[in-house]
Amino acid sequence: MTLEHKNIGEIDFMKSLYFDTFLSVKMDRREGAGTLFVNYIIPIVRKDTSERLYGDLIYYFRKQKRFRFARGFLLGKTYDGEMWEAKTQYFYFDRNKAVFEEKHLTEYIYQPVTKKRL
Repeated sequence: MTLEHKNIGEIDFMKSLYFDTFLSVKMDRREGAGTLFVNYIIPIVRKDTSERLYGDLIYYFRKQKRFRFARGFLLGKTYDGEMWEAKTQYFYFDRNKAVFEEKHLTEYIYQPVTKKRL
């Protein structure tokens, strides 16, 4: 799928992420029956120490055939350090728009923290 390079909102694709991000992406199921949310933990800095850009995320997901929309949340951790936590949304994008949008969740989203095995 080829994407046009056009302005789709207020997010500058060339800017570095402002926050470590809990990204929740809505996608169509492969089987074609319904949708599902897939969560990603996106740090500002990559493993190679380069900064991650908003355009990296937005362009990657927009070109996926099953993509519907994504919401970026401020990344947090529970007190015990066992779960990643999303409480406040700070951006949103779909195929046609990308905007900063603050929303406070009434029900938080959690994802287990996976630890590397020795």
